[in-house]
Amino acid sequence: MTAGLEMKFFKTRLRGLFGLALLLLWVVSLSSCILFEYRYPSELIRPTNTIGFQELWSVALENYDIEIYRGLMRRSLLAADLDGDGVKELLVDTKEANRLLLVKDGQMVDELHLQVPGKAFLGLSEVVEGSHLAKILSKGMNLSLVDLTTGEVVKALGEASGDITWYDRLFSEDIDDDGGEELLIFQVLLQEERAIVTARDEQGGEIWRASAVLQAIMYMGDLDNDGRQELLTPDWTMIDCEDGSVTEIKKEPENAIFYAGDIDYDGGVELVAGLGEASTTIGVYDLNGKKRWGYPLSDVGYGVVGDVNGDGKKEIAFFSRDPKFGSQASADHWIFLFDAQGKLLWNHKTHASLLYPGAFVDINADGKDELIFFEQLYHYPRVLRVYGSKQ
Repeated sequence: MTAGLEMKFFKTRLRGLFGLALLLLWVVSLSSCILFEYRYPSELIRPTNTIGFQELWSVALENYDIEIYRGLMRRSLLAADLDGDGVKELLVDTKEANRLLLVKDGQMVDELHLQVPGKAFLGLSEVVEGSHLAKILSKGMNLSLVDLTTGEVVKALGEASGDITWYDRLFSEDIDDDGGEELLIFQVLLQEERAIVTARDEQGGEIWRASAVLQAIMYMGDLDNDGRQELLTPDWTMIDCEDGSVTEIKKEPENAIFYAGDIDYDGGVELVAGLGEASTTIGVYDLNGKKRWGYPLSDVGYGVVGDVNGDGKKEIAFFSRDPKFGSQASADHWIFLFDAQGKLLWNHKTHASLLYPGAFVDINADGKDELIFFEQLYHYPRVLRVYGSKQ
């Protein structure tokens, strides 16, 4: 009888202890949600390399403080095959205005002096596909077609009144089928405290203007398949190139668009977005603003898109300064490379600088894009790094 009572008492105690353990476990779980920061997916924290991504070469360059115009970021290089051997040379800016270094296969092989009117801004310059010519924008809103083998101006493409104040990208396109190229420019009118996008003819005359928020034009193309060219801004706005009419896309809060294009080869246009400390999710959206996929990645400086394995689908590299990954110094960054469906392919800790945003370029004509970016830590020289896939 006594043994039965003791057993019953023991079972009661055991159930009580089990219930108390469950209660404590619930309290700890609730506390962790409240007191501790979100834990990022383990695949983002662990080193990942499913595509054989590795450094192909790097080269140390002169150290200098890049000139920043009102905090906006600039590309600081051009890529073109100047000697016809299929390998692209990289033209990098220097301290001296219009003096560029030519870098090839990890070596500085030559230099080039651009003979454009005023100081050139490489961030607004574009190489003409399949040629050694480039459209170079220089001080005074001068747009020139330049031979990158000599630095000489082949043709003056246009000039807009005023000077560059706040800008990111300029387009030179024939938007009205008249045989001439018009300029589409983002500007901030400082005295009027507002931003505009203008279309100008070859003589600098204004065709139309559209009001804009303090963001810059980024991409141009027939984004909505209506047969007309549109400009896309990072703040989820499309501007019709023919008449300047504005269409708002359903906006993802706090996110800015880095890229617009068909990244998954489905015939549609996708938007790659995510920016800054306030944004906690990077990802891909359709043209209506509906999210395809996302990752909880914050403090993203920028994202670039390219085809790293030659399959026709795009990969996306996000440069993040998120302290949750262990970065302490302001120069520490992580690069996260995703495929078009959101699978993490590669990540890497670096000292990449936001002053020199990275780019995807097929520099060796193998059908695969290489990731090019600058590192700069404190007073040390800039390092130009090229990563690619061997698979």
